[in-house]
Amino acid sequence: RFRAIKQVERACSARKIVWRTVAAGMKQRRENATRYRAEDDTLVWTVRWRFGAPRVPDAFVVLDRAVAETTTLQEALDRHLVQHTKRDAKWYARWRAGAR
Repeated sequence: RFRAIKQVERACSARKIVWRTVAAGMKQRRENATRYRAEDDTLVWTVRWRFGAPRVPDAFVVLDRAVAETTTLQEALDRHLVQHTKRDAKWYARWRAGAR
């Protein structure tokens, strides 16, 4: 595990990305599956999507453990949104347009 973290740190440093981890043993550290794929020189990120208002305890949280650095945030988000109903998609469209 330590070696994998060092690989991610080196890859981030080469890309001028500031990457910080939380302390060992914390839940977010255990859930983080960010990794470096040497075969294609790609960072694969773990992204925590939080749907709902800030600081709302019942917000819907999704962990996406395979977002390649070449993926745009919009592409990654769309993977989750197409799984929901038309009603949810309409809510997202209004939210994105600023009618929150």
